Amino acid sequence: MTFKFSIHLKCILILCLFITSVINAQPLVLSGRVLDENKQPLQSATVYLHETLQAGLTDSLGFFSLKGLSPGVYHLHVQLIGYEKISKWVNLKTDDVFIETELKESIGQLQEVVIEADRNKFSEKESSQPIIQVGKEYIRRNNGNTLMETLDRLPGVSSINTGVGVSKPVIRGLSFQRVLVADQGIKQEGQQWGADHGLEIDQYGVENIEIIKGPGSLLYGSDAIGGVISLGKPNILQEGTHLSESRLIYKTNNHTYGITSTAKGNKKGFVYQARVTGLSYGDYRVPSDTFYYQDTYFPLFGGRLKNTAGREVHSNLMLGVHRKWGYTHLTISNYHQKVGLFTGAIGRVTTDRLFQDGRRNIGLPFQQINHFKVISNTTLQLGKGWLESDLGYQHNDRQERSVPHTHGQPLPDNSTLALRLQLQSISAGLRYFVPKGHRHTLVFGAQLSQQNNRPSGFEFLLPSFSSTQLGIFMLHKYKPIDHLTIHIGARIETARQIADRSIFPFYRRFVFIDSVERNSRVARRYLNYAAAFGLSWDLTRRLHLKLNAAKSYRLPVVPELTANGMHHATFRFEKGNPNLEPEQGYQFDAEFKYQIGGLSMQYSPFLYYFSNYLFQRPTGLFPRVEIDGALYALPSTSQVFEHTQTKAQITGQEVQVEWAIGSGWKISQNMEWVWGENLSTGLPLPYMPPASYFSGLSWQSGKQRGKIRKLYFEANMGIISAQKRVERNEWSTPGYQMLHLSGGFSLYHKQEEIVQVSLQCRNATNTLYFNHLSRYRILNLPEPGVNFIVQLSWKLEKKHKAKS
Repeated sequence: MTFKFSIHLKCILILCLFITSVINAQPLVLSGRVLDENKQPLQSATVYLHETLQAGLTDSLGFFSLKGLSPGVYHLHVQLIGYEKISKWVNLKTDDVFIETELKESIGQLQEVVIEADRNKFSEKESSQPIIQVGKEYIRRNNGNTLMETLDRLPGVSSINTGVGVSKPVIRGLSFQRVLVADQGIKQEGQQWGADHGLEIDQYGVENIEIIKGPGSLLYGSDAIGGVISLGKPNILQEGTHLSESRLIYKTNNHTYGITSTAKGNKKGFVYQARVTGLSYGDYRVPSDTFYYQDTYFPLFGGRLKNTAGREVHSNLMLGVHRKWGYTHLTISNYHQKVGLFTGAIGRVTTDRLFQDGRRNIGLPFQQINHFKVISNTTLQLGKGWLESDLGYQHNDRQERSVPHTHGQPLPDNSTLALRLQLQSISAGLRYFVPKGHRHTLVFGAQLSQQNNRPSGFEFLLPSFSSTQLGIFMLHKYKPIDHLTIHIGARIETARQIADRSIFPFYRRFVFIDSVERNSRVARRYLNYAAAFGLSWDLTRRLHLKLNAAKSYRLPVVPELTANGMHHATFRFEKGNPNLEPEQGYQFDAEFKYQIGGLSMQYSPFLYYFSNYLFQRPTGLFPRVEIDGALYALPSTSQVFEHTQTKAQITGQEVQVEWAIGSGWKISQNMEWVWGENLSTGLPLPYMPPASYFSGLSWQSGKQRGKIRKLYFEANMGIISAQKRVERNEWSTPGYQMLHLSGGFSLYHKQEEIVQVSLQCRNATNTLYFNHLSRYRILNLPEPGVNFIVQLSWKLEKKHKAKS
């Protein structure tokens, strides 16, 4: 007993000595100088440490200094517009370190410095997968109605939308539960299985985004089989700096009025950031006074879609502490949206239901979403490595309201609550980074999530359910030579899903007939694995190659197993299948990038094979229930679409060409093409985006003096081909061309940017077109017409010099 106590006491003493040594260690300084290839100093280059989120700018002589660091290994990034980004590991031992870095000239696709969001500390160049990085400047200049509309002109990225306030991501033809959105390391949980369920993200609060095109199951788990959209942590101001900023937004098409304001600062390592956003918009306008549906022309009074108005109020608060041992942040946010659904989206379309009742009125049907979220991010120095933790709690409260009489049911207690889904999610993630010298880096990680979903309302779509997932992974980065990086990793994951048995009342012509079983109890367990091998290789000074091969998986979600009801937003009766198996994917990605002078060319082909692809198959039947030997048709329903599986293949390619022709002018060309096929039937897979080509001409002033700076202009022409390769019961869509224009400038006072002005004209030619991925496509409704967007931002920054 004494021996065991002695061992425990020694362990405690050793731990205390380790903690004391870390706390009392003399703060170190990482300084250096950034030069170009001609050994000339580079001013205003961003220098960034991943582990502590510390960032700084080089001075006129190219020097920088990052203070208050403890001994350890750090991941350093150096970036500057017009130059190739670099990253390197820096080992701080007992003395300060000075490093000299050279940057090579390059063409930055988005012409903006973006802080690294990748959870594995791999730079975009080191990664073996195609990655797009965008920052807040790109988001501001390309502001759309939603975050995904802002991003959907990026190569390989598109969106499924319902009106102008709801959209969800599509990457290379994959969407829904195949594209994972991570907010500060936490998976966004908000009923992603629904086509009318958008992202509960305030796009005005997003500062940097990393888009991984291709399988992400190894690092993120089941729902990342098609790609990842990672929303990075907020940029932290230098110590002694405080900033307030506001932005006014106005959009002419649906008369959007909006304001977003933020305040952030850093006082002696205590950091804070708060943001409030409010938006109000009316019914949106289309370039037509009629639409054609079911062999009938219906009027669109004033060219507006009735009941597509909405209101949004979002808030966010982050508090944190930064010390030499690392940092910890706590973020609390709330997203609230109330948005109408086009009057003809539920029930029969009739002319009397289309009369305008006020442009900003939100009547039935509508959906109301409130998404509350708490996220904790912590990075700690542990030995020579770094331990990162992400903890999250989310409560997604979704209400869909409509008139019960539309569904053949009596009015229940004067309620208009058709469906309410309350999803509570708890998430936890741990990652430990172990740098092994210059050549090796190991990443070990574990993730745990638990969910409970409780439905209510007078409609039935899915039952109450709970699910739990636990995954562990390992990733090894190896650099056998300076210009070659190899990645290899594996993941194993277990999961459990339980859905309750559901009994629901059945009415016929407003008369109660009987209670019927809509689904039986479901209990499933899964065990899956993912693996990946890839490389990133500088074949020559101008030619870079990426290759990635992965085995991935996706679990069937509970709605795919148990759904048995009318989903009005998708215009179909959805029928689940409790016997579905996990989707298994074998995916290959490549990227070739060639650059010479001001010319950059990139080619990204991909090939994905799925042994049991999950999708909805039209049955040609309408739903019925059997009661006492008699068959009854369910009222106000559509054809039954059943969840099923098949062998499938998705292939495609993306081509990007950028040419800096001098004096701030740049020409860009982007082309993308996706081909999806059901290998069992030979039919196309549903919801495949059509081929597209975008050609852009942009100019940006390089002026660094005077009151007016950052003057820019861009014209972008999109040519979208017709989509005739469609599944059964999926509409084909004609092609179209569309022109977007944008421009803006900044005002400076005493070398400080104080005002930003940006102007956009979307669909400048007021083109009448149909979006193949719009949920309103089935009603043959056109997309919004010309839309002028005006944004005016102003900010005030205060800096206090630290006392020596």
